Amino acid sequence: MAENNTEKQGAGVQTAKSGNILKRLCDQGFDGDLSATALALGREKGQLAEILDGNTVIDEDLEMKIHGVVQQRDIGID
Repeated sequence: MAENNTEKQGAGVQTAKSGNILKRLCDQGFDGDLSATALALGREKGQLAEILDGNTVIDEDLEMKIHGVVQQRDIGID
């Protein structure tokens, strides 16, 4: 049972790079509008605010959505 907890924790590990990409997506792709960014990503504005504040991790689904929108909007990421 401990293995399941480890797997779940590993799936939600946020890297600084993912958080930076979310911030750049919001700033460059949506002119800093967190509500519009949340709508595009299918998430609540409050959830994204928690992520940007470092209080919540980015899950794999959100990370894939972020990368997809970044590609659609042609936002350069390092």
